[in-house]
Amino acid sequence: MNRLFLLFFCTVFIVKLISFLWTRKRMPGKQQAVLFTLYGLTIFLFAILQFQQTQLLPVGHLLNILSPHIKMWVDQLL
Repeated sequence: MNRLFLLFFCTVFIVKLISFLWTRKRMPGKQQAVLFTLYGLTIFLFAILQFQQTQLLPVGHLLNILSPHIKMWVDQLL
């Protein structure tokens, strides 16, 4: 079901992106900027979702150092 939704979403997104590229010459500049930003954010977030199971930044060492300090801080607050 997830792949079916992903295929449907990508198909609709590509069709809407192509229609935006064709009709953007008739739009005001601010509207073009807003739509371009929204399409760009959607592509960026879609790319991030593809790597959600992959560790992009090596934060394991940093978390090993900070975890005891954060636990002590939370215990002091409670």
